[in-house]
Amino acid sequence: MPTNEFKLANPHRLPEDEIRLRTEEVRKGTEAKALLTSSAFQSAFASMREEVFERFWDAPMRDDEGVKKLKSMAWAAQNLIDRLTLAVETGRMAEQQLEQHETLRRD
Repeated sequence: MPTNEFKLANPHRLPEDEIRLRTEEVRKGTEAKALLTSSAFQSAFASMREEVFERFWDAPMRDDEGVKKLKSMAWAAQNLIDRLTLAVETGRMAEQQLEQHETLRRD
């Protein structure tokens, strides 16, 4: 009886490059969460947001360029928060995938 040398890959085993990628996502997510929950970051961000808001209300109605710049600043600030939040969520999902990989690998 011939032996079959072709082995099917274990469907529960992640390739090494995927493990490295998930590990990196977990690290970035952890760093992003630490930044978002940092009192220094929260204070600085709140201060910046308040300043942009105050400048917006103080801007003359005719100052279209100034209002556009303030809107751009507000957008950039929110975009930063959104990107950090996405990194936290991606890291959380990557951690779950790695835990699942380890659980299935043991079985």
